[in-house]
Amino acid sequence: IVARFEQERQAQAIMDHPNIAKVLDAGTAPDGRPYFVMEYVAGEAITRYCDKNLLSIRERLELFIPVCEAVQHAHHKGIIHRDIKPSNILVTVASGKPQVKIIDFGVAKALSHTLTDKTIFTEHGQILGTPEYMSPEQAEMGILDIDTRTDVYSLGVVLYELLTGTVPFEPRELRSKGYGEIQRIIREVDPPRPSTRLRSLGGERSADIARTRHARLAELEGQLRRELEWIPLKAMRKDRQERYPTPLAMADDIRNHLAGRPLVAGPESAIYRARKFVARNKLPVAAVMTVGLAVLLGTVFSTIGFVRASQQRDRADAEARRAHEEALRLRQVVAYVESMLASASPASGEPKDVTVRQLLDDAVRKLDGGSLRYMPRNEAALRRIIGLTYQSLSLPEKAEPQLRKALEMESTVAGPRSPEAAVVMTGLGQVLRETNRPDEAAMLLQQALAIQRVSLPPDDFHLADTISHLGELARLRGDHKSAENLFREALAIYQKHPKDQPRIADALANLAAALHARGNTTDAIELTRQSLAIRRNTSGDSSPDVWNGLTNLASLLEASDQLALAEQTRREALALARAIFDERHRNVVISLGGLARVLWLRGGGSLEEAERLANSALELARVVEGPQSPSYARRLDLLANIARDRGRLDQAIELHRDTLALRRAILKPDNPEIAASQTNLADVLSRAAKSPAEAVELASAALAARKASLPEGHASIWVSTSVLGGACTAAGQFDKAESLLLEAFAGLSKDPGVPRRLRAEAAERVLRLYEKWGKMEEAGRWKNTLIELSQPSPTP
Repeated sequence: IVARFEQERQAQAIMDHPNIAKVLDAGTAPDGRPYFVMEYVAGEAITRYCDKNLLSIRERLELFIPVCEAVQHAHHKGIIHRDIKPSNILVTVASGKPQVKIIDFGVAKALSHTLTDKTIFTEHGQILGTPEYMSPEQAEMGILDIDTRTDVYSLGVVLYELLTGTVPFEPRELRSKGYGEIQRIIREVDPPRPSTRLRSLGGERSADIARTRHARLAELEGQLRRELEWIPLKAMRKDRQERYPTPLAMADDIRNHLAGRPLVAGPESAIYRARKFVARNKLPVAAVMTVGLAVLLGTVFSTIGFVRASQQRDRADAEARRAHEEALRLRQVVAYVESMLASASPASGEPKDVTVRQLLDDAVRKLDGGSLRYMPRNEAALRRIIGLTYQSLSLPEKAEPQLRKALEMESTVAGPRSPEAAVVMTGLGQVLRETNRPDEAAMLLQQALAIQRVSLPPDDFHLADTISHLGELARLRGDHKSAENLFREALAIYQKHPKDQPRIADALANLAAALHARGNTTDAIELTRQSLAIRRNTSGDSSPDVWNGLTNLASLLEASDQLALAEQTRREALALARAIFDERHRNVVISLGGLARVLWLRGGGSLEEAERLANSALELARVVEGPQSPSYARRLDLLANIARDRGRLDQAIELHRDTLALRRAILKPDNPEIAASQTNLADVLSRAAKSPAEAVELASAALAARKASLPEGHASIWVSTSVLGGACTAAGQFDKAESLLLEAFAGLSKDPGVPRRLRAEAAERVLRLYEKWGKMEEAGRWKNTLIELSQPSPTP
């Protein structure tokens, strides 16, 4: 007794798993008796809990998966339980959710190490374990090579009982036998199929069992008659080589069933049954083998066609079941969302003016309180929707925990490499990308893509979603060629789903951005116009999608120097933003800032209106996004540029200093907006002929940062090179300035996608150099170049 006591103590202490009861302390009492302290599990046997709470078959399977995972953990630690049964699998409720805890490793056996140095004596005829749940090899008293598959057998019996309400062999009848007969039954008698066992219990008892599983008897029998009963039967195979190799493999097959995927388990084939029969009747079978073989060969070829047809039918049935389950799940989620939205109705007694964020927050509170605790797949789907909605509202700190919880649930229920988990990975990767964690985002998105390429058809839109987000990530990293290839692949998949026009519009817009980044602005504008036309057709003229399309088109028109058309598009976008969004909305800030920017780019008489709009955008950004936000910094930067072009250089210097200080305070040191601020401040200091040494230092730092983060020959590198040349001019370093300025102008001139304004500013710095250097002939030539570049671009 003491030896077994120590064995359980040490077995428990070796393991550390949330579904295995923990050992908190151990020692010896004053009277010499050993003791150990375990966590208190205020629970009940898993079968009793499931019946009392009327858990459905799906819910029982979902609850059983962590049991398999806990036993797998014990096996990894070198421990076999050897007495797995419902009374040793307790269910407690924590935070409104059921949690299983495995207890009692008192008859556990160590695989790779000795748990206690004391000998355990077994009386003659005593069986260690519980007969109803005992594997055939464990029933062989004295056998030495018990391995982890004995626990797989016991898990199969427990699952059998969870499904049917009873164990394979009637306990009273089994225990009434002598030890030898008990062993023979366990070793040789095949357990009845779960559907057969359920039917054998009698109508009234069977109906009661079905009711505790939230089903009618016919429905429960139908569920068991299909592939579901294959799982416990495979786990309980007499030959352990035929069982699941591990508890985790069993859990994975349960996930396959829940997700509608094909099972590893299958019904006992004719060959399998024949092999067992031969093992019991070797001599009679040998006499029949010759004739039997001839008959078998005569029929095998005609059977092949039937088998193939049967397999195709089984696959089609599995797909149909999966589609039915997904449709049911979708209906349940929609119903839940409808009930959530109903809380915003005046009839509900709640305040009438409820924001989307308030609805989402309320839904999260209900989910955290366990409102869907018995439907984890539905809860996972809803948390994913909530997370993506938070993300669309620019609330990534709210989105991320919901998506992580959804991923955890899908990984547990459907499997960590399931298509369902991959969809959540894609959403979480999107949030990580937008919160400036590109490495984490890339790892998650690539993992999702690897899963989807194996598990989904090549034209599945979920696959395209992941590819598209990887394209966004490549574009952010400056790898525009990879971005273009990824966006083209995503677009090709989306175009195979012509009914999904919004996704096609998004894919066209993404590809346009990649083409623009590679200098192909003409094709980018055409694709953006196609995208905008789709948005107008699908969403109407007054929708956020149309506003987004107008904003993208205006940016490309600016980049191609079509400033008149860009201004017209910006004004349309601002009017639409004011019509469809609240006045204090970030998109109104963007539209105000966009129109102010294009008017600044047009210059001349447009600067006054540009400054007025830029001030309005700045004040609104302060209210909507706060004075410590990137958006506020961008509005400050624009005001500084306008002040510079209106000749107020001191004001421009002050505003650029404020912008740089703010960006340094709120952004990472390698953020490209910091290099932009350094470049702008260096440029205006050089123009004002103030602090030339500081200007050189700022421009040098910006150039180094851009060379480190951008591909060779990028326009922003040439702009910083030109600004550094201007700073060297102000510092009197004319030779160095000339080399930098001419190199920068040549670089900007090679790229047809570079706006004329940037080339004009680069030419102006060269002109300033030669004027200050006293080389008037060269200055004259550059003055003509500057006049040519300052002419407005023709409108196509």
